Amino acid sequence: MVLIILTALWLNATAGITLDRSRADLSIVGEALRRGESFPVPDITAMINKTQHLMASPLCIPRDTGYITLLHNAQVQAAFANNEEEAADGHLAQAEAAARRTLACNPSSQLAWFTLAWADFLRKDYSASVQSLLRMSEQVAPLEGWSVIHRVKLMLMMLPQTDATDRARLRSQIQTILAAQGYHFLAATYIDSDEEQQKFLRTVFAEAEERDQKWLTSLIRTLGGDIDLPHARPLGSRPWER
Repeated sequence: MVLIILTALWLNATAGITLDRSRADLSIVGEALRRGESFPVPDITAMINKTQHLMASPLCIPRDTGYITLLHNAQVQAAFANNEEEAADGHLAQAEAAARRTLACNPSSQLAWFTLAWADFLRKDYSASVQSLLRMSEQVAPLEGWSVIHRVKLMLMMLPQTDATDRARLRSQIQTILAAQGYHFLAATYIDSDEEQQKFLRTVFAEAEERDQKWLTSLIRTLGGDIDLPHARPLGSRPWER
């Protein structure tokens, strides 16, 4: 490790290499956002300003532009949460620009394809173009955790307008999360869903393994909801639950 550090310092001194600290900071924040962590809006804005030169650089590094896309996505969500529609629209345009920049150097970026689908949905609600962009996200990252979770969220929002093919794709995505034992996400999603969405989720859960059904039932009840699945005990079936 010492040798690596000394070598880097020597190269910096002799070859004029400049270590860009902003890229390291961007990586830390970007990975935190991917894990679902949040930051105050001023901090997000400051990081975007700090890394503007990366978007303008002739060298396209998809990892960097992907993280910048996440930063703009976070700005969009914050603006909508604060009912700042005009600001949200501006941030959305920046998120789309960052996503397209990412695709220019990495056409297999699942984050970029999803961001474009999400932006299209926010502007048009359900549309064929949203589904087309989501399919591209599925093709390049069918099993990647962040992508699957966000696709399921978006596809559930569009459930009333979807056809049998779209619903089959959604079912497959949910089954992928079940296979990865993503019970907490699915339980929370069930609690937050409307009646039609819950009905669809129940049909998928009812086809799951017994262990999966018991975990989901337990977590949903812990969160204050209820669900009846074939392999789980109905609420009140034990004396101490009555």
